[in-house]
Amino acid sequence: MNNNTVQFVDFNGALRGFSHSIFCNIHTDDLSRTVTWHRGNSTQEYIDFSRDELKTNPFFKVAFVVNSHRRGDGLNDNLNLDLFDMIFVFDREIVDSEPMIERLNYLKKLFNNDNVRFVTGDYSHDDEAHPHVLKYPAMLFYSNRNNELQAMPATTRPYYFDALMGYVKPHRKILFEMLTDSDMLDKSLVNITTNKWFHDLQNIYRSSELDSLEDNSVVEQFKNSVFDSYENYQGNYPTLYTPSVSQMIPWSVYHASWYSLVTETWPDSYHFFTEKTAKPLFAKRPFFMFGTCGMLKKLRSYGFCTFGAVFDESYDSIEDNTLRYQTAYFEAKRIALDYHAQDVYHTLRPELEFNHYLILDNKRNETPLKEFIINSIREVLDK
Repeated sequence: MNNNTVQFVDFNGALRGFSHSIFCNIHTDDLSRTVTWHRGNSTQEYIDFSRDELKTNPFFKVAFVVNSHRRGDGLNDNLNLDLFDMIFVFDREIVDSEPMIERLNYLKKLFNNDNVRFVTGDYSHDDEAHPHVLKYPAMLFYSNRNNELQAMPATTRPYYFDALMGYVKPHRKILFEMLTDSDMLDKSLVNITTNKWFHDLQNIYRSSELDSLEDNSVVEQFKNSVFDSYENYQGNYPTLYTPSVSQMIPWSVYHASWYSLVTETWPDSYHFFTEKTAKPLFAKRPFFMFGTCGMLKKLRSYGFCTFGAVFDESYDSIEDNTLRYQTAYFEAKRIALDYHAQDVYHTLRPELEFNHYLILDNKRNETPLKEFIINSIREVLDK
């Protein structure tokens, strides 16, 4: 094998969901070897060369593939990677059905290759870190690639909060009940539905004002059905990447309300960030977090600012789930009722501006992923 050239093959846009520029960011100098990039698909056909050509070329061959968070799903049975020297498997979701080390060993067995590396959104806090697995918040960093910043009104907004929760889950149910019991539903823009993975999709509650505030193309898309933010957007976008409706920033909703009540995907156990957090970060919008203990601390570890200059964020360290959600809500309500929102925004302006520009800093945000890929390849080549 000729180790002087590293040949990358990206199957079905495996890296697209992680980085639209990583192709340009790993160079010959990074590996001290010639680097070439190619594309493949899931039918054993390589767009830039044939399988026979792959058999005869002597280079160090690296494959990038996508794996669904459901074990084995998304790895096409026809995807024959036996000719590759190393395989990177990417999963934007989390490992929740088994210990992380079992998933890694499963992938090595699946591909009959010990040189498998795994990138995932998160895995259980009970699992020990492993040098061949990278936690990488791809859905946080890349959810806003289709959004453009809009100026926000500086004065009157009729609602305190948006709570666009989507499918009902324990923490969302508790938040909805607190909004109801404290007579804040009519002062908030709220959407919560049944969970379509277990029941027919139906609205549990949807603020009537949302119909006039949603983007017209979104209203048209769901005019005869229940709003499902996981569906792909059917309008036109000037990129190759088709977003789900959930990744579109609801600017009219933001224009009409002051703060976001963010109910992340997992109520506990995982520090998993999605577009739910990315949207207010991009939009220069303060928010309160309803999710796993330590979510704000984890977000700060990625370099973002939270809002301790004004908010009491001690709720983030409360281990009891219900008490943590309650304390976060009481703090949100206190801020909404006792503070002038314009003053809050003025005080938090440095943090809001910083977060907006940080989430757009692809080079900085991609560094952990790039370093993981480079160091993993060096580890194998230098054996």
